[in-house]
Amino acid sequence: MSFRTLLRAGAATAAALFMVLTSISSAVGDVPALEAKLGLPALEVPGAPNVTKVEPATGPLAGGTTVTLTGSNFLGASQVDFGATPASFSVISANKMEAVAPAGAEGTVDITVSTPEGTSAVTSADRFSYVPPGPSVLELQPSKGPVAGGQEVRIHGAHLDTATEVHFGAVSVPFVIVSSETLHATAPQGEAPTVDVRVTTPEGISAVSPGDAYSYVSKYPEISGVTPNKGPAAGGNAVTISGSEFYGVTDVKFGARSASGFTVNSPLSITAVAPPATVEKTTIEVETTFGPSALEWCVRRGNKGPSCSIRDYYKYLEPTVTGVTPNFGPASGGTTMTLTGSGFGLAAGETQVTIDRLPATSVNCSSTTTCTAVTPAHKAGPAKVLVNINSNEPKHSKASPAAVFHYE
Repeated sequence: MSFRTLLRAGAATAAALFMVLTSISSAVGDVPALEAKLGLPALEVPGAPNVTKVEPATGPLAGGTTVTLTGSNFLGASQVDFGATPASFSVISANKMEAVAPAGAEGTVDITVSTPEGTSAVTSADRFSYVPPGPSVLELQPSKGPVAGGQEVRIHGAHLDTATEVHFGAVSVPFVIVSSETLHATAPQGEAPTVDVRVTTPEGISAVSPGDAYSYVSKYPEISGVTPNKGPAAGGNAVTISGSEFYGVTDVKFGARSASGFTVNSPLSITAVAPPATVEKTTIEVETTFGPSALEWCVRRGNKGPSCSIRDYYKYLEPTVTGVTPNFGPASGGTTMTLTGSGFGLAAGETQVTIDRLPATSVNCSSTTTCTAVTPAHKAGPAKVLVNINSNEPKHSKASPAAVFHYE
């Protein structure tokens, strides 16, 4: 019978022949010479075992799961370990084994196979996870994708075949059940840099784990235009902000003040309501979970590099005086009056009040809409009250019937 025929006879016969030749080598000392004398092909000595696949890759904490191991060099196996715990096993061929998972704690272990040639190296392909009852998400492939969404994601875990819902963060997504260990889903548009992917079944919701984290890849938002780019100091007007990467928007700021409200129309457009502010020229900033908008809008022009410009300026127009209380007092001055209006400056010396061009004293502004000032001496009769704002856009209020103080 030839050596090839013996190999065809099965793994046990081949292993037995290998042991015979090994024994002979101890006596003769030169197996290759013996093989040549007997007319046998050279016998290849197997290397250390290698585990390339584990199926199934999950099981209960109590153990008892029959696990099929695929790999190489399994003949002569003397031990199979799940982590540090030995398991019962049977060798089916040089490339296939079956092992029964022992009891284990929740978590993931490496399955290793030992033969006289050594122990299999630990790799990601040999992992087995002990999972509690109910769904578990252990791994996502891929685990990141574009912030615009649309990435196909394979969800690997346990007890997934009865899934009723899949969520990326707070967003429910459609999915396909492939097996008890695999689902396919499409990532939605991102609203945060990282979200947990969780699966709901009649048995419950998968617990948050390191393996269920999905990351969105995004650059910082940019503003390409503001329309209109100016408005009343009282605020309240709608402003359209154009740009890109408006994902996960948390705030829109006009200078240091948050917009009175905003709506994200699309990743390219936001409508915000301007808040009341001091008369000034300021910049608009869009804040997102991925970071704030850049100061400049940059466009790449071929091989010349990016061309950048600031396009997020917004200008608050002149201040207004809508009321003076009290609006009368003695010609000798000294009356403390309260001015209401818009666009008043809060910094020391930023707001000046004049009555017929005479400066009022002790000007104090508690908000952009309220100031107090003490009247100077003036002849009897009506006098115009004006407010001057000394900001980066110096402006003064216009005369109006409401902005008059009557000297008696």
